Amino acid sequence: MYQLGDEEDQEDRILVHGFDRIEQRSQARYQLQQRKKRLTYVMGAAALLITVVIIVSLSVKLTRKAQLPWTCKDEQGAQYDITFFVVGDWGRQGNANQQKAAQMMADVAECMQPAFIVSTGDNFYSHGLKSADDPLIQESFQKVYHQPSLQINWYATLGNHDYGDGIDPYQNSCANDKLEHCPKDCCYSPVWQYTGTFNDVRWHCQNGSWTVPTGSNGLLDIVMIDTNPFLQEYKAKAWYNNAGD
Repeated sequence: MYQLGDEEDQEDRILVHGFDRIEQRSQARYQLQQRKKRLTYVMGAAALLITVVIIVSLSVKLTRKAQLPWTCKDEQGAQYDITFFVVGDWGRQGNANQQKAAQMMADVAECMQPAFIVSTGDNFYSHGLKSADDPLIQESFQKVYHQPSLQINWYATLGNHDYGDGIDPYQNSCANDKLEHCPKDCCYSPVWQYTGTFNDVRWHCQNGSWTVPTGSNGLLDIVMIDTNPFLQEYKAKAWYNNAGD
């Protein structure tokens, strides 16, 4: 009699255990479904947020573009063989509105897409560069004209300030008539701006006279002429004899 009761009790325990397992599986499925729903909501919200950000960004860009005092060349149906910028007297370590002018250049460049930029001199105030690693290269050029639309070739000629205007080689230890007579990494000279010495792949500058490769099928020639050596008034200046002149 007791043995039969024990068997029935065992069967009841097995049956109850089976129901428990079924309920556990049901709860696990429900929790999994809830997690999937939450994940779907989160992904949907994220996608909606990204869409809103894109729409707002495009709207702001279009609004800003509509307020600009110029139009892109393709908006008027005009066809140009080549577009380029010309700047000069700009190397001021980001001061004297250089940053604002650089941003305006970048804004225009986004729609006009210039092929290159011409610099007419006085690239680094006030006395030019002292070495190939002069901090002015970053302060006046790389950190100022950093925008993606301005990552194009720059073709430069030299101004009097690039020759060390105001620096007397007889009074300043970082000035001399020969590079080898200057202290290491401290010699005012225009040679630091020449192509291959200047530490930026965008920058192109050569001694004397040279021609900019415009790529305009022969319709345009740009000749860069450094006129500093021809000015008689400069020959009387002490800085005229700085190294590399």
